Amino acid sequence: MNFYIHIALDAFGAEALGRACSWLRLVVDREREHHLYVWAGAGEPPTNTNYWADQYPVWDDRIKAPAVQGAGFEVDRRSLAASVHTALVSDEGVHKFRELMHDWPERLLGRDHAAKPALVYCVSLLDPAGSALLLGHLAALADRRKIGALLYRAHVVAGMGVASGSSAEREEQARALGARTLMDLEDLFKNRPLPDVATPVYLVGEQPIEGAESDRAAQTALAGMGVVALTRGADGEAINPFEFFLDGAGQAQWAGAPYAADQ
Repeated sequence: MNFYIHIALDAFGAEALGRACSWLRLVVDREREHHLYVWAGAGEPPTNTNYWADQYPVWDDRIKAPAVQGAGFEVDRRSLAASVHTALVSDEGVHKFRELMHDWPERLLGRDHAAKPALVYCVSLLDPAGSALLLGHLAALADRRKIGALLYRAHVVAGMGVASGSSAEREEQARALGARTLMDLEDLFKNRPLPDVATPVYLVGEQPIEGAESDRAAQTALAGMGVVALTRGADGEAINPFEFFLDGAGQAQWAGAPYAADQ
């Protein structure tokens, strides 16, 4: 049994999970998988009762984000990332993840479940608060893995198009923020032991598809497809590019081979 915990860190992530949730309802195998939807963004989760004739997922739980001072590009991203990291490795943060990883599966599947929890983060790297929250979450995840307390799979599906961010009208600043976040992720992966920090990041860009404009709707749909793809297995002898797990020695394996930091 696979137990996927989908975590939205901003409005883009919530919209992408809304699409993924609607598609997963059609293909989910309830004997082999379960999906939990969690809001961990700044402030209250977004609501929209008419989003492509569907709703955002019912948020099963929340991970409280530190208070955000300022708005938009004025957010102190370094301070916010550090704050969420500190919160997640605190006793309260450890308890919250224990609840997500252990209590929720037991509550939904029974005590004898053999669920394999996996985290799926969804966010726009061009959202100032969301991108900072992601860095804090990944740093905390690495610290928990380091002491053997959170040996779970984790993936990130992230928007890189200007439309995915919260300030599309400020294109130059938005693109600079995306580039800055990629460099911050690179530093995070380089400066921590690979088995601890290993987390595949799948980016959704804005290249037009068959001449169609890559607007926010298209980008959230692609991100939603990416989330769904992470939960599906490859057929036959094909190598699954989304396969990611930590083996018995705590080493990361990705797409049938050892995971490398530059992948």
